Amino acid sequence: MFIKYFLIISSVTFFVLFCFDALSYADGITLVGSKQGQSVGFIDIDGDGIDDEIIGAPYANLHLKSGAILVYMGNTYGRFFPRPFVLLSDDDNYGFSFKNIGDTDGDGREDFAVGAINGGGPDVSLSGSVIVYKGYKGSKKIISKLSGEGAMDKFGFFISAGDLNGDGKRDLIVGAPFNTNDPSIYQGGAVYVYLAPYFTSKIAIYASSINKGLGWSAEAGDINGDNIDD
Repeated sequence: MFIKYFLIISSVTFFVLFCFDALSYADGITLVGSKQGQSVGFIDIDGDGIDDEIIGAPYANLHLKSGAILVYMGNTYGRFFPRPFVLLSDDDNYGFSFKNIGDTDGDGREDFAVGAINGGGPDVSLSGSVIVYKGYKGSKKIISKLSGEGAMDKFGFFISAGDLNGDGKRDLIVGAPFNTNDPSIYQGGAVYVYLAPYFTSKIAIYASSINKGLGWSAEAGDINGDNIDD
């Protein structure tokens, strides 16, 4: 009993529990068959200046919901706390994708996005969804929730980011590999670009007869040296 109490008030967990109340130990979560590691990333989630490891477990079971984002807290020794915390959990295979998208709202904190490939939106269910969150001490505050256009699009299969319009903010790139925009190109896929900082302006790139198989992966970078990501 004494050991359990000591763990709760240790210097690492004390800071987390009282300065970042979104976190809780991953007790009660079922990780067998959860595909823990489907998505991986790093972000300073508690504001201590040290990157923490983020692990997606889209088939984890927690309170009858399928999907969670786990946090392994970093320390000054370059290691990670061995016992994970649950940062966020939801349903619909939440945590299938994750991306640190940098400070998009100018508050000095890194924001991030989480995908749920079977999530839904206001108009379509099971299309897939992506939720964009504010950074540390505000991870439950949603900047924007995005969703696919059709059922089973698998919107959120991947998430990437890059400054595509040269405004200094990283825009969001989301894949939907099973999107069907043209019935003659069944499940040809699509890639969407949402412009920061509000992610309400959307650019869609759909499959065509000569460009199929979109939405499985993408990355952004300055290919032509104009200081704008391609």
